[in-house]
Amino acid sequence: MATTPPAPSSATGPSGGASPTTRAATPPETTSKAAAPPTFFVAQTDRYAVQQAVALFATATGQPVRYLTPEQPGGGPSSPLLDPPGKSVVYVAGAGTCASDIYRVAVDGQSTPELLVRGSSGPVLEPAIAPAGDEIAYVQSHCDSAVAELVVRRLTGGARAVVLYPATQGEGVSMVRWGRNGWLLFLTTQGPNRRLHTMTATPGGRVYSSQPAPTGCFWSGAAWFVAAGQDRLLASQQCGAGSRWLVLDRRLGTVQALAAFGNQLGAQAISVDATGTWVIYQENGVSIAGTIWRWRLGSSSRPQRVAQGPYSPSWR
Repeated sequence: MATTPPAPSSATGPSGGASPTTRAATPPETTSKAAAPPTFFVAQTDRYAVQQAVALFATATGQPVRYLTPEQPGGGPSSPLLDPPGKSVVYVAGAGTCASDIYRVAVDGQSTPELLVRGSSGPVLEPAIAPAGDEIAYVQSHCDSAVAELVVRRLTGGARAVVLYPATQGEGVSMVRWGRNGWLLFLTTQGPNRRLHTMTATPGGRVYSSQPAPTGCFWSGAAWFVAAGQDRLLASQQCGAGSRWLVLDRRLGTVQALAAFGNQLGAQAISVDATGTWVIYQENGVSIAGTIWRWRLGSSSRPQRVAQGPYSPSWR
C-alpha cells in the first residue's frame, strides 16, 4: 500500500517484543523477500471505546493516519478485511438489535462507503472478497435461530446468496478468508472444539478439516499465503499461556512447524503480506484484546508490538 497519508492522530506506538521459547525453524521459501513490512495496515479502532471506526494505521507507529468510516457507538464498523489488491476494505456495520450489513470503502478515503450486503434475516458477518473481485463470501446468521451458514454471492446482477457450508445447531462459523487459488478458509467453534476448514468456493465442494489440536491446545487462527508458488496456510495454536506457529497445506496437513512463543497467546486476525514475508496479527484473549504484533515470517527475531487498542488488523 503506497498511499501517502495525512499527519497521524493518536494511538499507542510500538514497544517491546515477545521472547520465543524455541528458536524459529527455517522460514518457508517465498518467491520474494521484503526487507521492511508494509507501511500501513487497516484495523478497527479500539473495540472497547464508546465510538468505533475502521481506519488506516501506520505500521511504524501504530497510529491512525486516516479514518475510512465515521465513528459510531457500539455495534459500529467491525471485522475489516482488505480486498486482494489492497485498494478497498470490506467491513460489518451494526444495523439494529439483531441486524448488520456489509459495506466496502476505498482505502484512499476518496469515496463514501458502499452497501454490498444487507442482513435482512439477521446479522451478516466475516466478509471476504474473492481474488477476482466479483464475489463475496460471508457468514449469514439468523435472528430466530442459532444456525449460521457460510455463503457466497456475486457482487453484480442482484444474485442470491448460495450456501457453501451449513453449520449445525450451535456451531459458530468465523474467520472467513479467500485464497488466491479460489479456496476458502474458515474456523468453526462448537463448545470447546475449534477446527480449521478449507473448501472450494462451489456448492457441494469437498470440505477439508484440520486434525484436533494437541491436548491443552486449540486452533486460534490462520491465513493464506504463497510459498515457492504453493498455496499455504499460516496457522496458530494456543497452548496454555503460549502459542505455536505452523505452515499447513491447503488440505490442512502440516508442512512445517515454525516457532513456539511461551509468553504470547495464540494469534487471531492473521494477515500475511503479498510477499509472504511479514505477518501482522492480534493476540488472542479478552484481557489483552487489541494487542497487535508483527513478525518476519519464520525468522528467529522476536515479534514486535505494533499497537495497543486497534482490533482485527489486515495488510497486503
